[in-house]
Amino acid sequence: MDPGDAVTDAHLIYPDPQLVRRHRAASALRRLSAAMVGHEVDDDTLDQVTEWAAGRAAELARGPRIERAEDYQQRRYLDPPPPEGVPLVAFSDRPISGPANPSAVDLVVRRQGRESVGVAVFDRRFESSPGRVHGGITASVFDDVMGYVNVIEGVAAYTYELTVRYLAGMPLGEPVEVRARMTECDWERRRSTVTAEARVMDGTPVADAVASFALLPRQRFGL
Repeated sequence: MDPGDAVTDAHLIYPDPQLVRRHRAASALRRLSAAMVGHEVDDDTLDQVTEWAAGRAAELARGPRIERAEDYQQRRYLDPPPPEGVPLVAFSDRPISGPANPSAVDLVVRRQGRESVGVAVFDRRFESSPGRVHGGITASVFDDVMGYVNVIEGVAAYTYELTVRYLAGMPLGEPVEVRARMTECDWERRRSTVTAEARVMDGTPVADAVASFALLPRQRFGL
């Protein structure tokens, strides 16, 4: 499947008119990075990659800088809930799940009811112990999928605390499903609680997490 096909029906909070092309380019760069990490290559090939990458980086850096929209949190109270079943994308170059970010995980997040559900496939870029994903990457994926719960619930919040339990080795090269939902929302304390689990496709749990989010009240944005 063409990588661009995976995002043609995505729900973007901030539109990206070049999303399909940027996703294709990012996917190619992810494959390049995984190949470089996972395979031995000769010196000439490494020198060629260095020359090509340095030249392209300089070329891209001459373009206008992309700035983060400052109204992202405010829009949690203004935007309607995202639709169910389609890929959910905040910024197309979001660090962990952004389809246009070449350093991102292969992670697609969707809404199912009031849950945020992500499916991730980890490549060799994220390997730590042999055959296992680095624990910090696992935590980052939890944080990303759990953060989308705030989009679904229509609240503005920042991660305050995140605790992850590693129940088994997070595998490489096979789909892992991460499900998250809000279990508590206390506006007096301005804290919410989100829980999540990660399972391989046969249902075996490999990790779970609980996070506390710092809630930003509507009044902060003059609403």
